[in-house]
Amino acid sequence: MESDGKDYGEPIQAGHDFDGPVKNRRCTDLLWLGLLLVVWICMTVIGKQAVDNGDIDLILHPVDYQGRSCGVGDYEDKPDLYYVRFDGTGVCVESCPQTTDTSVIYACVDDSDIPSYLINGSMDGLVNNGYGYCMVQYATSDAVGYCIFSDSSISSQFSVSSIEYLEDYLQDIYDARWYIIGLGFGLTLVLSYVFVLLLHVKALIFLLIWGAIWAVFLVLLAVGASVLVKAEQEETVRGRHGPNYTDQSEAVTTWALGAALVAAALLWACYALAARSSVRLAAGIVHEAAAAVAHMPLLLCLPLFQIAGWVVFVAVWAAYLLFLLASGDFETVESAGDLFSHEAYQLPADVVPKGVFLGAALFWTSAFVVGLGLMMTAQATAQWYFTRDKQHTHSGLVCGAVGRTLCHHVGTAAFGSLFLSLTAPFRWLLVFIDRQVTKCGSVGKVLKCCCCLCTCCIERCLNYLSKGAYAHTAIFSHDFLQGGREAFNLVARNVARVTAVSVVCDYILLIMVGVVTASVTALSYAVLMSQLDGDWASVGAPMVVILGISLFVAWLTVELLGMAMTTVQIAYLADMEMFRPGDRFVSKDLKQYMDDAHRFHLESTKGEASNDETQGFASRDQPTYQSAADVY
Repeated sequence: MESDGKDYGEPIQAGHDFDGPVKNRRCTDLLWLGLLLVVWICMTVIGKQAVDNGDIDLILHPVDYQGRSCGVGDYEDKPDLYYVRFDGTGVCVESCPQTTDTSVIYACVDDSDIPSYLINGSMDGLVNNGYGYCMVQYATSDAVGYCIFSDSSISSQFSVSSIEYLEDYLQDIYDARWYIIGLGFGLTLVLSYVFVLLLHVKALIFLLIWGAIWAVFLVLLAVGASVLVKAEQEETVRGRHGPNYTDQSEAVTTWALGAALVAAALLWACYALAARSSVRLAAGIVHEAAAAVAHMPLLLCLPLFQIAGWVVFVAVWAAYLLFLLASGDFETVESAGDLFSHEAYQLPADVVPKGVFLGAALFWTSAFVVGLGLMMTAQATAQWYFTRDKQHTHSGLVCGAVGRTLCHHVGTAAFGSLFLSLTAPFRWLLVFIDRQVTKCGSVGKVLKCCCCLCTCCIERCLNYLSKGAYAHTAIFSHDFLQGGREAFNLVARNVARVTAVSVVCDYILLIMVGVVTASVTALSYAVLMSQLDGDWASVGAPMVVILGISLFVAWLTVELLGMAMTTVQIAYLADMEMFRPGDRFVSKDLKQYMDDAHRFHLESTKGEASNDETQGFASRDQPTYQSAADVY
């Protein structure tokens, strides 16, 4: 009888000279590379226009109530802004006062804006409780050119937002810059490599996998049991006070939720026990991917190059955005309630469409930087898998992968990154829905939960399909769409097994992010506390920056390791379909995992291979496979 996998195409047939990823490669998805270049060119045109028309001093320097930049031109000797009214009206001053003296007027608006009868009048008339023309001397701190009042009772009365300790935070970050670089980048990469090396230990892999599986079971069971206990307590109270004490529907909902969680825990445990052979095979995939990264440690340096390229792009992008925001004009505003006219800054009319375009360019380019690293990882891992003597492989494969990607598959990375960027509109929709939830009550909350779930599912599907396309392109030099289709068919022919592999790999990657980030944070805190001296206000600001960098670097590293796992998985499935058992490229370690998985499978089925386990490779009459053992 034919396998249901036939619905997803014929098994891959290897050419007579196939000995690894295709050597004679072609340039793929050039159209999408051209489109990305067009986006960059348009972004440059927008930036050039903004640079020509914008006055960056409006952004880099404080601006007084008449639209004059402090510290520039005629006000070069007055670089700071001091507030003279509680509505945020400010004037340029030479320096921010350090002491309080309420008997001295420190700053006033221009004399031309003060009525003549008040120029030589009383101080109370000029100040007018913070709504006049002048302000007395209060102690302040200089925060990037703005005089921020040290007394919170005074600063809280201002309608402008101020960050009282911004200067101290920025100074602490600057003083700890080398610790931030060394701990945030260096320590994260070192611990990531150590974690990958630990994945070579079989006992640790199974401890992580089964620990995560049973942790999910215990969490579901504990939460479900607590909900049922709460429902029982509510039922007891209701029986004591009468049937009208609580709503009957609320009690039923609580019972149903608790029962559903307990049932989910039991189903999860049953699935884990039934899929022991698949979990065993998933452990082999994780071990094999870790071996690939361990033999090619240069892979873990790719995040540094990705971050460097992304920082360069963001620096240019941010400059364009600042000039765009600074390309507006000042208009004189006169209101009935104002004592004097003032200049209000007006953004240009086309700032919104141009800003949206710049935002889209940033989204696509950021995803492109990640996609380029994934494509390089897939190239190196595929070459490593289809090498007979894996013990003598080294980081030279990474250099070759970088060259092949840049020469032939940049367009595929561009297409794949655009593919993943499609989730951005759904995220914006979630933000809009979140703002409207309070207006719609429970219906809005349900709608928000549904949208969150759909967005998560869509994003995961797109991410998995993109990685599969990258892996298939790395092996067979297909374009993105063909590679994605072939990878999907290959996975669909083995869906029962791949499902467990994907879940297990996700667990491992999640654990890696948590362990690496937590370790970096703890070690960084210990190091910074040991170096704390009188020049630092606190270690809070440097720790926040280190945590952010560590999360970002760990996420990039996990993405690359996840890409290696996906590539090993795709290469393994293709290897199984293309070659007979004696001709396959599968390593001894992975074959051992396969044999163990097959033994568990035979024990669970009492020696009789089930159709469910053999489904997905070739049909039984296919000569490539001789027995059920060939599946593993």
